Amino acid sequence: MTWKLVKLGDVCHLKNGFAFKSKLFKDKGLPILRISNIQNERIDIRRPVYFDAKDYNIDLKKYEVKTGDLLIAMSGATTGKIGFNESSTTFYLNQRVGKLVPGKDLDKKYLYYLLSTKVEENLKISKGAAQPNLSSEQIKNIDVSLPSITEQKKIVAYLDSTFVKINKTISLIKEKKKEEKSFKISLLKFIFSTNYPQKTIGEIATVIAGQSPEGKYYNKAAKGIPFYQGKKEFGDYELKRPSVWTTKTTKESIKGDILLSVRAPVGETNFNNEKICIGRGLAAIRTNKEYYPEFIYYFLNSIKNKIVGNTGAVFNSINKKQIENIKIPTPSFKDQTQIVNKIRLIFSLLDEINLYSEQKLDNFNILKSSILKQELRN
Repeated sequence: MTWKLVKLGDVCHLKNGFAFKSKLFKDKGLPILRISNIQNERIDIRRPVYFDAKDYNIDLKKYEVKTGDLLIAMSGATTGKIGFNESSTTFYLNQRVGKLVPGKDLDKKYLYYLLSTKVEENLKISKGAAQPNLSSEQIKNIDVSLPSITEQKKIVAYLDSTFVKINKTISLIKEKKKEEKSFKISLLKFIFSTNYPQKTIGEIATVIAGQSPEGKYYNKAAKGIPFYQGKKEFGDYELKRPSVWTTKTTKESIKGDILLSVRAPVGETNFNNEKICIGRGLAAIRTNKEYYPEFIYYFLNSIKNKIVGNTGAVFNSINKKQIENIKIPTPSFKDQTQIVNKIRLIFSLLDEINLYSEQKLDNFNILKSSILKQELRN
């Protein structure tokens, strides 16, 4: 079997998106496909944004994305990633997203598999001071190894068949992980079902509502103190390392505070591990000396599905007063400690099981990558 090494631009046409103005995004109109929609070799279109066609005097057909179209992210966090549009909805291509249209000597699914092995390679060649960036020319100069179109289709058929089996196993592992997470919540609900006297959060702790400084005070050079805005910066138990700092502090949270997400998703919790500034997406709960912070942390986890704030707004939210009015069981400090120790022990065992599941997922993803590289001579 003869393979030939060619440049992608010789066998494939790249169509660039249009710079739809963000100020024209609306709840109704025509849906836009952006670089953020390209996730892990798939197209995630669960939260589309829109534009109004009457605001543009252009041929919109040039920017249509239909079912089966192959796309590549050209900048941002998803640079180099590719994916098929499997939706029956017609989208419109935003700037920095490229649509790949293979010629007669290149099978589209073969190209999809081939480029999925080159994400890291493409990321390395991307340039840009603020963020990774792939130019049209760089994409066209990507090296691709091509057998005949007949052999490409045979390879695609084999990979499709093999990956269906692997992906089915991966899905089962992910479902198991969801069940483990659900079990943790069920366990917490059971542990906190004991009939202890109750008080409100406001009676046993101070609640600090976050407030964001003006954007001009933000920086990424570690000047000032770390600034946290919302749930996306939460870790499994405590905050991730900061990525943004502020030279002006509005609302301060200290080490040991429980942080509560007060905007969608409402109710997620994390522990703070240093002095930080918190934005309006967070509230800090600082307990008095008679209450164990970790006890309150686990209790809030047990009821997070019930912590529903002001529905009907753009984001579901919960305010300081509502947090203060949450009722919580109040056993003695000794009993709180014993309950926390019991939860820690059980959760540590569950985490070991979860780690095993994570390792299996990693191994299956490595297997997929190895099969791709072997079949595509990459």
